[in-house]
Amino acid sequence: MALPTRLRLSHPDPGAVQATADRPGTELPGAFAASSHAGTIPVVPGALHDRDEGGPMSSRPEAPAGTEVLADLSPGRHVHLVGIGGIGLSAMARILLQRGYDVSGSDLGLSPITRDLAALGATIHEGHTAQNVNDSDLVIVSSAVPDGNPEVEAARAAGIPVIKRGEALAWLMRGRQGIAVAGTHGKTTVSAMVGLELLQGGLDPTILVGGIIPELQSNSRDGSGPHFVVEADEYDRTFLKLTPQVAVVTSIEMDHPCL
Repeated sequence: MALPTRLRLSHPDPGAVQATADRPGTELPGAFAASSHAGTIPVVPGALHDRDEGGPMSSRPEAPAGTEVLADLSPGRHVHLVGIGGIGLSAMARILLQRGYDVSGSDLGLSPITRDLAALGATIHEGHTAQNVNDSDLVIVSSAVPDGNPEVEAARAAGIPVIKRGEALAWLMRGRQGIAVAGTHGKTTVSAMVGLELLQGGLDPTILVGGIIPELQSNSRDGSGPHFVVEADEYDRTFLKLTPQVAVVTSIEMDHPCL
């Protein structure tokens, strides 16, 4: 199957700018090259460094909170996502459903994203109430959910493990060859481009990005191949939970001073 010469990514936010990029070369050597307005940046697999400590990070993902529970959380168990209608958690929910987990979630309002998840088998709740987490084995919380959320409080009171999106993403990526795309601009476009090249090259990657990829009609897919391509979001320091084998940095600018 020939690769398209142009890639267009649509975002659920009508105010978001559509990202468009020229198709890169079809070869994927040991070092990727990510194009940006500043030029071409060669990206070679290697150790990442923690921005706070300055030391090398482990070659394996750091164990998230509730590791003992996550290690035993096999398909069929119940995972609840607070903020499931967001572009990040909805992508994660799709992968969990494809892996055979019992998925439920809640958000303040329903949307085409939540309707699609319901059609795939997720239980969707409109609004946040304590009973929504009943019988959950794990609760994953969006970075956008404020402190004091009734579902989060109820889960903690019941002893149900509660983790943030970054920790859940590190858990999902265990055992895979991670390719993480970070940067101020272009993360969605470049991660989608890399994922589609691997897919059309027959490598069946897992892909998770922050926009709807028209070729997939989705923001994620769970593949059987060894590669996991992810858009590495800096918000709430999410990407510090990840230790991929390949890191792509598209551009660096001041964007989130609160970090």
